[in-house]
Amino acid sequence: MKANVANLPNSTPVFDNHVSGEELPASSSDTLVQLLCEEMQGQVKAAPRCVQALAKRIVKEVERICDKSSRIQTSGQIQSWQMTLARHRIQKCLRYYQLGSKQGRVELHSNLGAMVYRHVTISGSELGFDARYSLIEDFLQAFYIEAIKAFRRENELPEDHTPRTQLQLAEYMAFTEQYAKRRINLPGGANQQLIILRAQGFARRQPQETTVDIEMAVESAKGEEAESYQRNSAVQQLRSQMIAKASFDPSEES
Repeated sequence: MKANVANLPNSTPVFDNHVSGEELPASSSDTLVQLLCEEMQGQVKAAPRCVQALAKRIVKEVERICDKSSRIQTSGQIQSWQMTLARHRIQKCLRYYQLGSKQGRVELHSNLGAMVYRHVTISGSELGFDARYSLIEDFLQAFYIEAIKAFRRENELPEDHTPRTQLQLAEYMAFTEQYAKRRINLPGGANQQLIILRAQGFARRQPQETTVDIEMAVESAKGEEAESYQRNSAVQQLRSQMIAKASFDPSEES
């Protein structure tokens, strides 16, 4: 699918980022759906029913998160949290929509790759960047399969549902990023992001000789193919992500 992002406007939120719960009426779910639709309608080329369906799925998800979070439940600001999380979700969707199918995939791939870079091999491994990247490719292919299954299940979609339109692809990529960042509670009160737990499990399953073979294969790459690999946009973005500073991401509140 070729995505045309040439004339898409920049994201211009239509409601304040710090709206308090008291400013929402009793029917907060319907109000939130309406606000999200207004946020999207001027920025996406999609039928109103498709926009509304996406907004409803996002609202359902953030309500689930808020119901499960004891911190949010005891904060006294449940509706404010719903607004913050919903707005974050919709901005992620719009971001991927504006990037388009091809560049959106590159950004998602590099973001997830940066998250698992240090976890796809066992502790103490001395693999270089190129060898680790090969393992990351293998790991992420399996993770994408897991993510699309979760996307269908949680949104009550058919088992053979495949995102096809630009908006559907943007929703799926935003979901996959959020799914990767979900915090999983561990024994002892600790927690960890889901994708890191998956990567650590992947690393434990790799025989030692596999990592050695990958290192040798990468080191032996020569000529035009190796140069093309080095120029690959996903590789370059992953390199830059490795030196980026971490920042607060509301999507981890899940």
